[in-house]
Amino acid sequence: MKLDRLREEVEFGLGNLNKIHERIKEFARASVELSILQSALTYECIGYYNALEHLIVRVLKGLGKPIPSGPSSHKDTLRLFGEILTKVGMLDTQSAVEFIEELMAFRHVTTKIYGFLIDWGKLKSVVDQIQQRHGLLETLFDELMQRLERNKEE
Repeated sequence: MKLDRLREEVEFGLGNLNKIHERIKEFARASVELSILQSALTYECIGYYNALEHLIVRVLKGLGKPIPSGPSSHKDTLRLFGEILTKVGMLDTQSAVEFIEELMAFRHVTTKIYGFLIDWGKLKSVVDQIQQRHGLLETLFDELMQRLERNKEE
C-alpha cells in the first residue's frame, strides 16, 4: 500500500479512536446510576481497545506485514507493531506499548466475565488512563507516519 493511502487509513482509524475517546469523556462526566455508568464505560473502553487494535492492524496491512491469528494474536499483533516502531527509529515507545498492553488485559478480562463482576476501581483507573494517555497514542501514530514518509524519501 502506498504511504498516502496508509496515512488516510491511519487518519480514519484515529478518527474512530477520537470518537470513542470523546464518548468515554462524556460518560465519565454523566450523572447516572453507577451500574449504568459502569456498563456504558466498560463497553466504550472495550471499543477503545478494539479501535486501537484495528488501527495497528491497518498499519501492519499497509506495510505488507502478516496479520497474526490464533490464541496469541493480540499479543503477536502488538509485538509486530513494536518491531515496526523500533525499525523506524521510534525507541521511546515503552509507555505507549505498556498502555496498550494494559488495555489489552482489560479487554480480555471484561469479555470473559459478567458485567456486574467488573471492579469499579479498576474500570475507573482504565478510564482515567485513557483520558490521560489518549494524546500519547495520537502522537505515536502521527510520528510513525512522519518517519515512514521520511524513510521513503531517503
